[in-house]
Amino acid sequence: MALSNMQDLPLSMVRFNEDIVLNGTSAESMRARTDTLAMMRAALDAVDPFSAVSSALGFENLSLRVMDREFPVAPYARFYLISFGKAAEAMTRAACGIMDFEDGICITNAPSSQWIGEIRVVKASHPLPDESGTAAAKEAGDIVKKCDEHDVLMVLVSGGGSSLLSLPVVPLLDMRKTTELLLRSGCDIKELNAVRKHLSQINGGRLAAACKGLVVSLILSDIVGDPLDMIASGPTVPDTTTFLDAKGILMKYDLWEKVPISVKEQISGGISGTVPESPKEGDACFEKVHSFIVANNAMACRAACDAAKKRGYACDIISSGLTGDARHAALTLLRYAENESGKQEPEEGRLPLAFVSGGETTVKVTGHGKGGRNQELVLGAVKELSGRRYLLASFGTDGIDGPTDAAGAMADGDTLSRAQEARLDADAHLSDNDAYGFFEALDELIFTGPTGTNVMDIQILLEY
Repeated sequence: MALSNMQDLPLSMVRFNEDIVLNGTSAESMRARTDTLAMMRAALDAVDPFSAVSSALGFENLSLRVMDREFPVAPYARFYLISFGKAAEAMTRAACGIMDFEDGICITNAPSSQWIGEIRVVKASHPLPDESGTAAAKEAGDIVKKCDEHDVLMVLVSGGGSSLLSLPVVPLLDMRKTTELLLRSGCDIKELNAVRKHLSQINGGRLAAACKGLVVSLILSDIVGDPLDMIASGPTVPDTTTFLDAKGILMKYDLWEKVPISVKEQISGGISGTVPESPKEGDACFEKVHSFIVANNAMACRAACDAAKKRGYACDIISSGLTGDARHAALTLLRYAENESGKQEPEEGRLPLAFVSGGETTVKVTGHGKGGRNQELVLGAVKELSGRRYLLASFGTDGIDGPTDAAGAMADGDTLSRAQEARLDADAHLSDNDAYGFFEALDELIFTGPTGTNVMDIQILLEY
């Protein structure tokens, strides 16, 4: 039996700020808001990390089952666990309910306990690494060294892991500065992680390279396309990027002359060959490594769409790979909806349309305001929504949008007029990257608190 804890409960237990429904100015818009929250809950339930690991993992009669694979295990084998990311605690509880571990560590950003059985739970920082995370990463490295060729190392990976399991080869402050520069540059997560992998002692396949035993990774994907080497910077899989790629990314965003000298020396050393490159495809260390995606954004999108259909909508999934500038992505979603709506016959009784998308957009920070990519995406659509019978919401499945306490935001056809009555200038807030200030004044921020999962973002666009 798994240990009882709030993290074991379905993510539908996550509490949304229901008062946001009352911002609707008509019965139809209030219903659309209610339906949007129901779709969000369905999306979160579909990627519940406890359920994902519980259904993927089994152990009986010296056979380890992972999804559709079976791995025979020696009777004297020992099991070790390293779990990290925003969903680490729930994933760890699920694994500990199925297997007994000799030793292990769980590293996450918002833990609810200090121990799960024999597994120590450590709180570390995200998105910038901290001393707690680096100390925990060293401890994880020590656990890996305990594994011999007959043992099994279970690695539970979820979004946020690049920061939470961080063991930089450069000084921690230099790693933090470099990460912060990249986060503000508008680069995407793949580019960010390509650089971070080449400043790490543990990511980019290096964790697996240090293990003598069988390595089994269960992964909640938080990156478009589920690239294994990019999720949490791929500590157990071959790295597809190089030091030259890392320098190219820093050059692309005009950061090469801005990063600390230690970073430039590390990357330059890798390019010249004086610093070893990360392990690549074909390296013998990966022959004993097996990785499995147990939840991703596409699953969340399908669940949200199914919920919409149950509530009387004709629903379409636009994409689970939405990327690019957040404010431009919002307009792309609206154009798609308009095009599909134009194909519909204006007959009596036609089902209202619902559209779902997912992914991870970016924001280039040039202003001094407060916000996140989901809030900025919705703010970018406020003027286009004005006077129209559409509602748009975007939220981070981890419950955290940028450096704020909100998960995202919501807007409909009356939001701009409400803003004008409150003397809020949507364009000015957008230029200042201050979506939070705009939506906070209108009570249109979506709040969940940390959800314990992370499969990027979900956008919902409803016709009402």
